[in-house]
This record gives sequence, structure tokens and C-alpha cells, in this order.
Amino acid sequence: MSGDGILIVWTGVTAEQDARFNAWYNRQHLSERANVPGFRNGRRYKAVHGAPAYLAWYELDSPAVFASDAYAERQNNPTGWTQAVMPGFRDVTRVAGRVEARLGQGLGGACASWRLTPAAGAEAGLADWLAREALPQLLAQNTDILGAVLAAPLAAADDAGAASNETRMRAQPDNPPCWGLLIECADGETAQGVQARLDPTLLARHGVERSEPGIYALVTALGRFDSTPAADPEDLVP
Repeated sequence: MSGDGILIVWTGVTAEQDARFNAWYNRQHLSERANVPGFRNGRRYKAVHGAPAYLAWYELDSPAVFASDAYAERQNNPTGWTQAVMPGFRDVTRVAGRVEARLGQGLGGACASWRLTPAAGAEAGLADWLAREALPQLLAQNTDILGAVLAAPLAAADDAGAASNETRMRAQPDNPPCWGLLIECADGETAQGVQARLDPTLLARHGVERSEPGIYALVTALGRFDSTPAADPEDLVP
């Protein structure tokens, strides 16, 4: 794991759009985003436990990438395929921000994720506890827990994303921004064990007002310049 900027997106999709959504993400969107200057990599997952159905996240050189002309150009000039898919998005939560804590390394077959809402004034204490105590203990006790990243949203980045042409194509407004905790695991069983350890009661004790956990299986991952985004399908070309 590397880079100080991060983008995490949890999303559901309508049943009618599910097949098109997955084809678009695998063939075009993930690569398109990963090739924006300042993006380092991208990966996407499908839910095994919890909701919504899909998770994707990207590592960036820095949060400044969210204010770049290149990123704005992509968000405000969506491809035909993107335009066809966006109305089917549901239950979208987007964290565009900075990395508050990072430990370990490696890409696992499963990801334990949490959408976290810290209580007012508890943000610094929560980040400190996770970075210095909870996460180091997890990684030290189980070598199948490969890495962890804690992300906090940045208001300017979230505002810019909400105002983009791409976001406005969605039929429902996005959920309010929250914090994101992602723990890379070798397999789903390990991810379930991690979530049992970081249960809602423990998180609440350290300042979490609301937690929404999920376990996701890796679908695909790629780095910058690993691929070229596919063109729009012929049925979308005028």
C-alpha cells in the first residue's frame, strides 16, 4: 500500500444493470481511473457478507489529485458506457480523502471493510487507537492479515465529486461521507475473524458512532498503465 491520497467507493446496483455494471467496471472504468495522473492503482470487490454489493478503492499520490484538471476532466466527461451505467447505482458511499493510518503490505483475496462515522470530537482518538494499538495487534497475531488502511474524507474533495457530471447522473443522491477502514486478508475466513475482533461494541468504546461492516472478495486489481480502458460497446455508439 502506498500514497497519501485514497478514494473508496461502496455501491449497489439495480438487478437490471448488474451485468452491464460489472462489464463496465472490469473492462473500462477501473483502468480509466487508474490511468488518471496521480492514481497509483485500483481494485474492486464483490460482497460476501454485508452491503452494498460492491467495493472499489484506489491509492493516489496525494489528496491534491482530487483537485487536478485531469481528474475533473474524467468526472465531467463520462464515457457513453459510464452514462449508461450511472442511473443504476444505488446506496453509494464515497470517501475521497487522505490516509490516516497504513500498516502492512500486500493484496489479499478478501477485504474486511467498515464504513465508520466517528462521534464529534472523537476522530483523533479513534485514528490514534487504530493506528497504534488495534491494527498493529491484529497484524502481529495473524500473518494472514496482510495490511490495513484508515481513510478520512476531505470536504473539498467530496464537494467536487458531488458536483461532477458523473455523480449527477445517478438516480439517487450519494450517502453522506464517512471514514473508511479496509483490512486486506488472505481469505474470507480471516476477514470474518477480523470483523469479529473489531465488533461494534469495541468500536463504539473508542469513539465510533455508527459502523457498517462488510466482507468483500477480490474481483480484479491493476496498477497504473497495466491496461488501456476499453472503448464503449457498439450498442452505445451513435
